[in-house]
Amino acid sequence: MGPRRNWRILAIVSDDHRIHKSICDLPASACPAPQPSDSAIEIQNTDKLEFSGCLITDVHMPGMDGWKLQRLVETRFSALPTIVVTAHQEAMARQRALEMEAIGPIARPLGGRELPRAVDAAISHAYNESNHV
Repeated sequence: MGPRRNWRILAIVSDDHRIHKSICDLPASACPAPQPSDSAIEIQNTDKLEFSGCLITDVHMPGMDGWKLQRLVETRFSALPTIVVTAHQEAMARQRALEMEAIGPIARPLGGRELPRAVDAAISHAYNESNHV
């Protein structure tokens, strides 16, 4: 049996506090219970990933980047949906996100409805998958 996910908890990983603020400022209906962390290394040393319903990660961070964090999540928490955000829309980023079964990349600055829709889609998909097992 896998971890007991709380579909309302969103693990947010970025060294840019503007991302934390952008996500935490969204209405609770669009972004329930955000749990920010400053780095991928920091979050992997907590239980936030184990109990979160969704991971939102920045791509470019010192230490461990968002792609490496996504690979870690894939091996340790296979059912955890991941949304990737980045300020750098590299040509390969969208393809890489698709290959890693992540949503995104969503361009920064965050605003509008793209992130809330991505969170809703990620959590709905993961919740439905977990209830069909």
